[in-house]
Amino acid sequence: MQLIDSIKSPSENVYKLVYNGSNNIPLEVSYIRKGDGKDILCVPTQTSCKMGCKFCHLTGLEIPAKNLVPEEIFNLVKAALEFQYPDNPTLLISFMGAGEPLLNVSGLINSAKLIQSIPEYQKIRFAISTIIPNQKTFTDFTNQVIESKLPFKLHWSLHCVKPETRKSLMPAALPVVQSLELLSTYIELTGQPVEIHYTLMAGVNDTPLDIGTISKLVDRRMVIKLLRFSPKADEPTLMESYDTAQFRMQLEQNGFTVEVYSPPGRDIGSSCGQFIVDQYTK
Repeated sequence: MQLIDSIKSPSENVYKLVYNGSNNIPLEVSYIRKGDGKDILCVPTQTSCKMGCKFCHLTGLEIPAKNLVPEEIFNLVKAALEFQYPDNPTLLISFMGAGEPLLNVSGLINSAKLIQSIPEYQKIRFAISTIIPNQKTFTDFTNQVIESKLPFKLHWSLHCVKPETRKSLMPAALPVVQSLELLSTYIELTGQPVEIHYTLMAGVNDTPLDIGTISKLVDRRMVIKLLRFSPKADEPTLMESYDTAQFRMQLEQNGFTVEVYSPPGRDIGSSCGQFIVDQYTK
């Protein structure tokens, strides 16, 4: 993998590493050290994403979305670790870069098997971020996690519980109730944790009605993580909500474990929904 760009965040211990993939398509890795005993690599499973989520910075850009093969993903991880030598006993591989991981289950699982052989770490863990595009791919992923015994934490993109609004925001996502049934089954069958990602947007998903619906539907074994919104210039009607503290307090009063999170790398365009955009727009 040829490194074509590296940018260090001025405010966090985060590097954005951009490599030249096949056909000169850039592939981006975020290398994160938060001082909590693990190195974190956010890696892609595809060259872009075609799920069409309204708040994702990749949506609307004419970037081909092709599945990466396991060896490409593994080589990205090895290249990132050569750029900055391991500093912690645990490595977390987050398949949260460009792409929808469940559209490349084979690349996802088989690259994880390769990554497990990296000798520099005492423990290697995995996580994916998904909208759950369909039941078949989710079931395939669940079965392969069980068969391989890989430790995969699952981050599910919820973001909205109102069906029509969610459909407009995330047109390719499976409906909420069906997704939650699959997630509860995943916890029971694999013993692995599930975390819900919810980006608060003003007037879209930050009302008391949203809190009530979440409280009725969501399994309390799932941690809810409230993500800071990253505005898009071509979607001016979507704005960051400032009701985070109240939203969190009411969910906690309803029995949930809630975290408020500003994704690392946001200031250098290397965070949720921002991956590789700079390489096409600068």
